[in-house]
Amino acid sequence: MRLLQQRYLSACVLSGGQSRRMGHDKALMPHPAGGTWLSHITGLLIELGLPVKVLSGHPGHQQQLLLVPGVEVFVEPPPWDGPLQALNRLLEQHEQGPLFMAPVDMPNLRLGALQTLISSWQQQPDIAVVAHDGHRLQPLLGIYPFGSRLHRVLVEELSQGNRVGTTGFLVFLIGA
Repeated sequence: MRLLQQRYLSACVLSGGQSRRMGHDKALMPHPAGGTWLSHITGLLIELGLPVKVLSGHPGHQQQLLLVPGVEVFVEPPPWDGPLQALNRLLEQHEQGPLFMAPVDMPNLRLGALQTLISSWQQQPDIAVVAHDGHRLQPLLGIYPFGSRLHRVLVEELSQGNRVGTTGFLVFLIGA
């Protein structure tokens, strides 16, 4: 059942991490509600009525989602240089407009939290809406009004060798 129809909002799951600390692909770990972490987050986004793109460096992700309607997997080629590079690769193929980004490694995420983000974004669709877990911002979970200006700034950052993690990603978004 689709709870929300957003024709112009699309979603992207960032699932390209190498899972070095986990020792194996965290996206394919069993989820407590059934399925995997990857199927959990894509299922939530589909339930919102959003078209979903999964950006991944793992061929197994494409195989798992091959028959899921409304999900398209983009296999990210190496080098895998963090969320800025992944975002750049996505924006090269993404039409301008708002993008709901979600990381694969938030297994406790619930539909209500995603609905809250969308409600906040709908009030001011020209600004980014970033999740907060009660302790800190979670910049990989948010809705961003991407357009050509932001993409140009991103390309410039990457051309200068800036490949940063989550904190740097947030700093980039605030400064862009």
